Amino acid sequence: MREFAPLSLRRSQDMVLAEVSGEIDLSNAEDLRDEIVRWITNEDRGLLVDLTSVTYADSAGMNLLFLLSRQLKDRGQIFGAVLPSDSQPRRAFDVVGMADEIPMFETLAEARAWAQRDSPKSPVDDEGSSAER
Repeated sequence: MREFAPLSLRRSQDMVLAEVSGEIDLSNAEDLRDEIVRWITNEDRGLLVDLTSVTYADSAGMNLLFLLSRQLKDRGQIFGAVLPSDSQPRRAFDVVGMADEIPMFETLAEARAWAQRDSPKSPVDDEGSSAER
């Protein structure tokens, strides 16, 4: 098995932020999902996945986002992804219409503003616990 794509997880008040970099493919997508899901608690409002530093994602990367989105929706939590429109993964995701199913944002600031509007709890900020691997 290939090593994880670098992943940084942190909790910022009531949201989990997962920042992924490198490549997401069949060799690491399931492990990434498992690691991210372990961080989410029932008390969290939701999850933002920042893929700004992802250089490549295949269908396993798409499936990762769909599975996370479905799991959070089933739990009554929100989910959004940060993926600049000029990136390789975003162009591939746009071909299959992912933005019609999953809220996608150009920047983390846009995603945080959306999460704050959609959250009845306090605003997302940079304070909170964190972990990197």
